[in-house]
Amino acid sequence: MLFTLFRGPCGPGTAAAVRRSLVELGALAGVSVAVAEDLALVLTEMVNNAVSAGAGAIHVALTEPPPHLQVHVTDDADGVPVLGDAATDDTHGRGLAIIQAIAAKWGYTTGTASKTVWARFPD
Repeated sequence: MLFTLFRGPCGPGTAAAVRRSLVELGALAGVSVAVAEDLALVLTEMVNNAVSAGAGAIHVALTEPPPHLQVHVTDDADGVPVLGDAATDDTHGRGLAIIQAIAAKWGYTTGTASKTVWARFPD
């Protein structure tokens, strides 16, 4: 089942709106606190990446098992995610590394005018 957490304009306050929706949905769906915290961190990084890439609109969704709990962030910004190697004094560039460390798997798909970044969580 697919649950929309946020759909609308993408800007500085979007990550906070997504986290609020996630908290509400998590309480209804019985998601554990630990998983909800991981989801919130991963979604914050994904949304902030979309904001940084210049997305004008965003759609954030969550799918629940079966077979996996997965989050999806679709945006209209150009480019695709690239895992970087941030230096210790860099203030940006760690988002995908954080996602990779927390999620069981992540990736992206591209469309004609959008891309979707997704992250899957262990069962």
